[in-house]
Amino acid sequence: MKKNRKDKPIIFVQKCVPYGDEFLVAAGATEEEVYKWGRKHLRKKMIDWLKTDRRIWEIFKTSNGVFAWDDKIGVAFLLLRPYRNDWEYWDTLIHETAHIIQWESDKKLFADEYEARAYFQENIFREIRRALEDNKKAKNEN
Repeated sequence: MKKNRKDKPIIFVQKCVPYGDEFLVAAGATEEEVYKWGRKHLRKKMIDWLKTDRRIWEIFKTSNGVFAWDDKIGVAFLLLRPYRNDWEYWDTLIHETAHIIQWESDKKLFADEYEARAYFQENIFREIRRALEDNKKAKNEN
C-alpha cells in the first residue's frame, strides 16, 4: 500500500546549539526509509551503525521513542512514532530529550550544571517540536 503524502516520514539532522554536536531525528520512518534518506545525507559510519546495532529497532518495537548513541564513533539517533500534536507525543519527546541532555552534558562536561541543562533541554525540545510541526505543515500544504 502506498503511503499518503501526509503520512511521509519526517527525517532531519538536529544540531545541539551551542555545543556543536548533532543527531539524526526520524519520526514515522521505517528502517528502510531512514537508510534511504541517510545514504544521501549522513556519514557512512552512521548508516553502518544503524544497520548493525539491532537494539535500537528492537526497543522501538515496544516504545514510542528511542534515543540511542555510540560515543566510540560519534553518532546519535532519535526515533519517534509518526508525528501527532497531542500530549502523549510531547510527553515522549520530553522524555527522550532528557536522554539527549544527559548524552550531551556528559560529553561536554556540564552534567553538574543544572540550569545549563534545563535551558538546553528547553531549547532542544522547542527546536525539535518546531521542526516536526513545520515539516508536517509543509507536507499538508503540498
